[in-house]
Amino acid sequence: MELRKIKIKPGSLILIAILTVYSDIAAQFIIAATFHELGHMVAMLAFSAHIEYLEINIGGLAIKYDNYKLSYGQEIVCTASGPAFSLLLAAAAASTGKLASSEFAYVTAGASIALFIFNMLPVSMLDGGRILNQILAKTKGPFFADSFSLLSDIILSASLFIFSSAMTLVGRMNATLPCISAVMLILCCKKAENSVES
Repeated sequence: MELRKIKIKPGSLILIAILTVYSDIAAQFIIAATFHELGHMVAMLAFSAHIEYLEINIGGLAIKYDNYKLSYGQEIVCTASGPAFSLLLAAAAASTGKLASSEFAYVTAGASIALFIFNMLPVSMLDGGRILNQILAKTKGPFFADSFSLLSDIILSASLFIFSSAMTLVGRMNATLPCISAVMLILCCKKAENSVES
């Protein structure tokens, strides 16, 4: 589905279902995700990158932009700015929670920290993976970076799915992470298949 500069992916239905089930923290998650993307946007505008559209997918919000005119360093800064803003929001929300005894602020801080940790996983569809890809492309070349990403994406996504599923089965985790990691694994396998075909 596409509405001008907004693209809604099928995976967003899973996100909506998760937010509905955990409606008590949905607002805090949306605030954390929005602030995260704001970090990316600030860096993109600073480097005059052309923002093409906003995508809503299983991971939340994602800004798609033309990065062909950016250097490796600028691309890393644009990618790292999202997690950096997540940490800033977490610190500000935690301080607010302490000063105002606000549970809402504490939960927002927790959601922002969780978003930071998840996004820093070295999977190419996440910020951590994009940063790693840019570093490898600069030091080892784009072909090596893309080949490494294809392999590591599948290994890490499969490992995350197995671990989170096991934790869910023993009652130490809810089903959110297994669902997200399953979709990630499917997308990584699809990406690898398309790469082999091309």
